[in-house]
Amino acid sequence: PAGADQTPACGRPTAPRVIPSTKVKPPYPEALRQEHVEGFARLRATIASDGSVQEIELSRATHPQLGDLALDAVRQWRYEPALCGDRPVPIEVWLKVRWDLQ
Repeated sequence: PAGADQTPACGRPTAPRVIPSTKVKPPYPEALRQEHVEGFARLRATIASDGSVQEIELSRATHPQLGDLALDAVRQWRYEPALCGDRPVPIEVWLKVRWDLQ
């Protein structure tokens, strides 16, 4: 379409890697901890070519509060972006955030 960017296809981009210092862990709600509730949230997101998390949405969560907390945390994460050759490219990823009693 008119005005669209034309990007060559990339058959095997490298996977993006989260930068550990930015991987904010969501809090464990005290009420859920006291009730011994463990769970997870599954998210779909686009990691942009600058490594930021974009277009994030919740796919599933075992508890609504966990879904909200996962979204808030993952929005803060930064990545070494996916690469096509030596060129950073955006890529869609699935992420799972877990809450485990330990």
